[in-house]
Amino acid sequence: MTSDNHTPSLMDRLLTPTRRRFVKFGMVGSSGVVVNLAFVWLALQFATSQELASAIGILVSVFTNFLLNDAWTWGDRTKRSGVGSFFLRVSQYYLASGLAIAIQYGTAMTFVHAWDQNVYVGQLIGIGMGMVVNFIVNNFWTFREDRPQNESTMHTNEPKDTHADD
Repeated sequence: MTSDNHTPSLMDRLLTPTRRRFVKFGMVGSSGVVVNLAFVWLALQFATSQELASAIGILVSVFTNFLLNDAWTWGDRTKRSGVGSFFLRVSQYYLASGLAIAIQYGTAMTFVHAWDQNVYVGQLIGIGMGMVVNFIVNNFWTFREDRPQNESTMHTNEPKDTHADD
C-alpha cells in the first residue's frame, strides 16, 4: 500500500483521459438518444412528417448534448466566459456536429424511403455512425483548452499544443 491516501480506481487505471472523456461523451450521447427519440415521437403526435420529426429530434438532442458536454464531458477545460463565448461554442458544436447530423438524417431517410423501414431504427443506426466523428471534431475544436493570452505570448509564433489529453 502506498503512503498517500489516494488509491486509483479501476477506471483510473484502465482508461486514459481521452478514453474516459469518450465514455462520458457516450453517456451524454445516450441521454441524447432518449431526447432525440422522444422529440421524434412528440412531433409525430402533431401529424408532422417523418422527415420533419427526424430533423426536430436531431436539432433538440444536439442542443441538450451540447449543454451536458460543455458542463460535464469537457467541464474540466478552461473556457472563456460570457454570453458571446457560450454562443460561439454552441455554433462550433452545431458545425462540428454537422457531419454527424447529415449521416444520421441520411441514414434515417434511407431506412424510411429506400428500405421502407421504421424511422426509429434509422435514427438509432445513424446516431451510432456519427458518434466517433462528432467526438473527434468536438474534442479538438469546440472544446479545446482556452489558453489565456497575455502580453508575453500574444505576439509569439510558438506552435500550440494540440494534444491536450494524450
